[in-house]
Order: sequence, then structure tokens, then C-alpha cells
Amino acid sequence: MEFIVIAKQRSNLNPERQRELVRVFNQWQPPEGFNMKSLYFGVDNSRAFAVVEADDSAALVRVSATFVDYIDFEFVPVIAPEEGAAIAAEMNAWVDQVKGG
Repeated sequence: MEFIVIAKQRSNLNPERQRELVRVFNQWQPPEGFNMKSLYFGVDNSRAFAVVEADDSAALVRVSATFVDYIDFEFVPVIAPEEGAAIAAEMNAWVDQVKGG
């Protein structure tokens, strides 16, 4: 399953804690079942955005637990446009059928 991850630094991070976060991140290895496809940093350096693939929610918990002292995470499940369009067409057909159309 794919997710957009929004990671926001905690507001209480002083410069020393920010350097600590960088050291932790540089040594971090993604857990089994977690694949980071892309990672981008906001120009103000307060947020990061990633596209990840996770086998299950346990992988997401492992990632957020690793950085709990530094970052607040938001995991947003996403699907590809083709899949979303197919689902919308399927649901529209069902609604039309229910309405008698």
C-alpha cells in the first residue's frame, strides 16, 4: 500500500536536537516491509514529504517510533489516478443502478 508521508519537526527542537536528528536519520535503515520511493524537504526545512510503500501498518509504527522524539508524522494512504478513476466509475455505476438509472 502506498502513502504520502508528511513529517514535521517538533517545535521544541533546538539546534543541538536538530543535529541529533540528522545523525539518527543518517544511520537509520528502513524496517522490513517499508520502502521509501522518494523523499523531499521543504525549503524552510521544517517539513519533509515522502512517497512510501508499506506492507502493513506495523512498518509505519516502527518508523514513527524511531523518530518520536523529533518528528510528528502524518501517513496518508493514496492510490494511482487510474485506480481512482476505475473505482469512481464502479461506484457511479452502482449509484445509477440503485437510483434506477
